[in-house]
Amino acid sequence: MRRISDSTVRRLSLYLRFLEEFNRDGEETVSSEALAQRGGTTSAQVRKDLSLFGSFGKRGLGYRVPELAEHLRHILGLSLENRALGRNNWNTYLVVAVDGVIKMSVNGKIVNGLSQSSQKKGYICMESEGAEIHFRNIKIMELPPGVTTPEQSAKPL
Repeated sequence: MRRISDSTVRRLSLYLRFLEEFNRDGEETVSSEALAQRGGTTSAQVRKDLSLFGSFGKRGLGYRVPELAEHLRHILGLSLENRALGRNNWNTYLVVAVDGVIKMSVNGKIVNGLSQSSQKKGYICMESEGAEIHFRNIKIMELPPGVTTPEQSAKPL
């Protein structure tokens, strides 16, 4: 899995914000130049950033605003798709961490992930976003001895 620079991730999140503004303004297409002007960069940089993840848009026509925004949400792990079941239903969350790659799925669908994590042993935080939350059937598999070094473990509280 290739590493994407922090500066590229920051620019992608800015592009997404600009695309959402263009969408609210009723714009259907946008050029790399328009994204670059808002972001204080060059159109070549916009095209380079986007090309890391595939081919979007058409030369001379630009990018379709809603489609590019959805691609960026997916790339950044910000999909608008809600995988959680409704009120009074139990959801199944699975978090798997192997060799610095962490993936989280909700009801069988991967919704978030991380690569190149330096921490391999530590704390688990379970939270909700402002609502009361209940847990049941929590299962945690502890790493066998010798798998992690002290540098890869979270510091004690």
